[in-house]
Amino acid sequence: MKLEEKQSVHIIGGGLAGLLLGIRLRQNDVPTRLSEAGPYPRHRVCGEFMSGAGVDVLRQAGMIDPFLDRGARWGKSVAFFSEKDLLQRFELPRPALCLSRYAMDDALAEKFQDLNGDLESNARIRESEWDQEGTVCAVGRRRLAVDEGWRWYGLKIHTRNFAIESDLEMHLHRDAYIGACRIEDDRVNLCGLFRRPAENASGEKPSPIELLRGLPGSILYEKTESAEFLTETQCAVAGLDLHPRSATDGGTCRLGDALTMIPPLTGNGMSMALESAYAAVQPLVEYSEGKKGWNETVRFIANNLNSDFSERLAWARRIQQSLFSPIARPVLLSVGKLFPPIWSFGFGKTR
Repeated sequence: MKLEEKQSVHIIGGGLAGLLLGIRLRQNDVPTRLSEAGPYPRHRVCGEFMSGAGVDVLRQAGMIDPFLDRGARWGKSVAFFSEKDLLQRFELPRPALCLSRYAMDDALAEKFQDLNGDLESNARIRESEWDQEGTVCAVGRRRLAVDEGWRWYGLKIHTRNFAIESDLEMHLHRDAYIGACRIEDDRVNLCGLFRRPAENASGEKPSPIELLRGLPGSILYEKTESAEFLTETQCAVAGLDLHPRSATDGGTCRLGDALTMIPPLTGNGMSMALESAYAAVQPLVEYSEGKKGWNETVRFIANNLNSDFSERLAWARRIQQSLFSPIARPVLLSVGKLFPPIWSFGFGKTR
């Protein structure tokens, strides 16, 4: 079938899922338009740590070398900390790719345009247009202002001279967890998930840097004592919805965080975004070629995503709830200190 005879695909949202999907569709000669609400490149709240199957998806799209050219590092070690103790340090089964979202999005957007994809930045598409035929929604997270009396929000900033000991560190605090990751230019990305009671949302709050340093006296706080915080990289996001969602809820074709957001603790959100895009490629190619109708395509993609993600989302939800439960948290930390492999076990179950 000639290119001009193929059905076009419109992707709304140019994050990891949207850009990767656009690249793979163009590599299959599908006419593709991508609309992104913001500019390229820009900093985003993100762990900037790609592990598991997401690396394979990048390799198939030809993106490993462009990432390495922008300074990406291979991460091999992970460490989990409570406020006062090292809980476990272990080697990853496979190296992870670590690079800032600023550089990642820039490389992916450049690749999409090199493939003659139609990229529109600063283009906000009305929600009423998301469920049109041939439209894929990859706009980012769903919003939830209050979840069982709590407000959830994320913070991110790059640092220099942070005393990081492993390629990835996760620091578990009472009402937050903060991840540290080695990225390009000898920087360390600090990215955390925080909660505060909804009734105190308007009260006096610590600054983002104070929050990302962790509690005074904690291991994380000591690691940041000599750190330089690069304020131009600072960003925040609020209204996070961490409830697992089924891909078959509703008739819109959703990918990545627009479908569901896995708790950031797992370090698997970026990989899931890419995996969801990969799962949608072949059905959309067949739609474009007239081999599948649109409703059939949406159902096929949804069933693939539910099959791929339901188990890891369930495990991630259990771990997230335990870490923020006043009853389960101290038990989990105590057991985790006596039996460290529990952390690598949970890490593996969310992949």
